Amino acid sequence: MNRIRHHKLVLLGESGVGKSTLVIRFVKGKFNEFQESTIGAAFLTQTVVVDDTTVKFEIWDTAGQERYNSLAPMYYRGSHGAIVVYDITSSTSFERAKMWINELREHLGRKARLAAPSSETRTMELSS
Repeated sequence: MNRIRHHKLVLLGESGVGKSTLVIRFVKGKFNEFQESTIGAAFLTQTVVVDDTTVKFEIWDTAGQERYNSLAPMYYRGSHGAIVVYDITSSTSFERAKMWINELREHLGRKARLAAPSSETRTMELSS
């Protein structure tokens, strides 16, 4: 007998750290080197079968710009887990990730699963 489980997952982190790139890789199996910034939030789903269980992930990819921070609780409320992405080359990004983790623990409790992968954002300079 195949069981079906639904899990709401939210991605949080500063703008440009790779949240959308990470989730698009998971959902579509594609890597986009140049990903446009998310405005507000994007909703994606992915279904994974593990043994006799089908897990349907409902994923909210949130915008990292500070002006959207007040919307984050709307997306993480009721989540089963969160992925807080930060840029390993940015102390500001790391400090903000710690803040997100504290906020998530406060609002979601200790049962929510949290992961904090780091990325490395590179800036390319074009010569004239």
